[in-house]
Amino acid sequence: NTSLVLEKARKSGINVKNAIYFPFEKFPLVNDPKIIDFNENPKYDLLYGGTFRNGRREEDMIKFYFGYNPDKYNVTMFGKIDESNFTKNKEHLCFPKFEKGVDYKQFKQKMNQAVATVIIGDKIYKKQSDLAQRIYESILSNVVTFIDSSYDFEKRTYRDPLLRDFCYVSSASDVISRLEKLKDNAFRKKIVDLQIEDTKIDINLYCKGLYEILKREF
Repeated sequence: NTSLVLEKARKSGINVKNAIYFPFEKFPLVNDPKIIDFNENPKYDLLYGGTFRNGRREEDMIKFYFGYNPDKYNVTMFGKIDESNFTKNKEHLCFPKFEKGVDYKQFKQKMNQAVATVIIGDKIYKKQSDLAQRIYESILSNVVTFIDSSYDFEKRTYRDPLLRDFCYVSSASDVISRLEKLKDNAFRKKIVDLQIEDTKIDINLYCKGLYEILKREF
């Protein structure tokens, strides 16, 4: 939402000439495009890597990562985040497990140990329709990459009809129903292969697109 970016910038006193969208969130597809091999025996059912972000994602973390039966699902969060961070509406819900963070270079290997992850975003991300690089890091990790449907509400990430139907989720119950289907490794591999194919870019054209914007504007 470039209009919103301009509005916020100008309200803060910055004289911005223009705001132009370029999909920088896809830079993992250029910077480190190696795809991690498909994991036949993942350790985690659902995995989240990141920080608490000063509570800006607390409600959505609880919404998508709390309340799973620990005897049935291994739900884990890793990074600069632990149980003490959470204060809202979680008294009746089972907590996920927490593990220490990993070096960024090891992120894809860590994420590859999971069946799935759910991509969530801060409220300002949602308002600005601002997608995160974590989407593409997760896809390159060969993990099923669910997306909060209130986050990428325009369904910009996926074009394939199956992915659009299967990978957008609105609740933990949506995630659980899909995790059950993903117990079939053949189906899980079909989904992750589709994700990779559906989000593939031509690196030369991607870089040329940025170059053309810079050449035109400056």
